[in-house]
Amino acid sequence: MNDIFFFSRSVIRQDLLCLFFTNQSTRYYLRQLSKTLGHSAGSLQRELAIFEKAGLIKSERLANLRYYALDKNYEFYKEVRTIVTKTVGFEGRIKRAFISLKGILAAFVFDAFAVSPNAQANEIDIFIAGTPDQFWLKKTVESLEKRLGKSIRLTIMTKEEIRTATGKLERSLQDLEKGQKIMLVGTAVEFKRLIDPQHEFDF
Repeated sequence: MNDIFFFSRSVIRQDLLCLFFTNQSTRYYLRQLSKTLGHSAGSLQRELAIFEKAGLIKSERLANLRYYALDKNYEFYKEVRTIVTKTVGFEGRIKRAFISLKGILAAFVFDAFAVSPNAQANEIDIFIAGTPDQFWLKKTVESLEKRLGKSIRLTIMTKEEIRTATGKLERSLQDLEKGQKIMLVGTAVEFKRLIDPQHEFDF
């Protein structure tokens, strides 16, 4: 098991772990992984062999292709999943990417992926409060989508739009504030202050 946790030493290993644990029920063949992650088939195969030897990955040959998938019966599966998700997996990667973007007051993942690390949804929903640069936001999202193997759906509102929201939109924002989420930029308290100005100076 120890060698698996040395993923910080290898970008290829990080990319594989990120992709597999963001798509836990998906199986991949070697050329597919190479095209998706941009690494050579040989280097990917070496890392996959390490995972397979440790028991984290299993493989099977179908027709002329060998498919690789996570082995959920691996003894330390939950522990590895938790570490990967929060570091080199989807949560850690999105956080690092969004923190580098200017103009974001608060951002978080909501819906399926915020509720369960086992979510198999095809899209990751992200809410952004602020005025991020659209060019760099687009580039960041495109890069994340490729690495994660998921589509990212954005909801963007400025501070003014949030503060002046009424009716159904206001109720939707309140539901977001109360619901489960993974904060990427800012804190849940800071988002609450954006929605309700009377809490702006609460500590």
